[in-house]
Amino acid sequence: LQYTRFRGVEVATGSLRLTAGQDANVDFTLLGSGSDAADTSLITGATYTDPTNTDIIGSGADIGTITMSGFTLDCMREATIDFGVADKEEQPRIGSDDPCGINRGVMRPVITGRFYVEDEFVAIYNAARTGTDFALTIPIGQVTNNKYELFFPSCEFVEAPLETGETGSAFQNFRILPKYDSGIGGSARLTRAIV
Repeated sequence: LQYTRFRGVEVATGSLRLTAGQDANVDFTLLGSGSDAADTSLITGATYTDPTNTDIIGSGADIGTITMSGFTLDCMREATIDFGVADKEEQPRIGSDDPCGINRGVMRPVITGRFYVEDEFVAIYNAARTGTDFALTIPIGQVTNNKYELFFPSCEFVEAPLETGETGSAFQNFRILPKYDSGIGGSARLTRAIV
């Protein structure tokens, strides 16, 4: 068994997956900014306090009302927010196992998912064809002062194709690209500790 501690890490990619009837899932990829030689004994000073127990966030009541400006959303079955950062990678160098650094990269989120085909189908389908801009808000959590809000101020549907199945349900799949917004200085904003 070997122990290695990075001097620092940065998030390179991450995603939030919401699926009806299941727990919310978050995953991410970390890039290390360098580490000392591995050791077979515990690293001095590497002690951590055990976290407190926290209820798992589900994709049901723990998700608030998702809103898109200009639309009254139909029932959403699933959504995945991919926080991809293009070109964020380590910069290797000669003469050391540690990198020179990590490229900053550019955050390019993509949001995909499925609506049931209901009242807003035509409006969303037409918005996908015409490139209509809208804002998207996703509230997460239901514990006061521990809620989060994901806000994408300027979004555009890339596609919204239909999918019909043998079960009788019809879905409108969607792919949304959030765009840069000068008002927030980026394409996404996460607000925490919401009442």
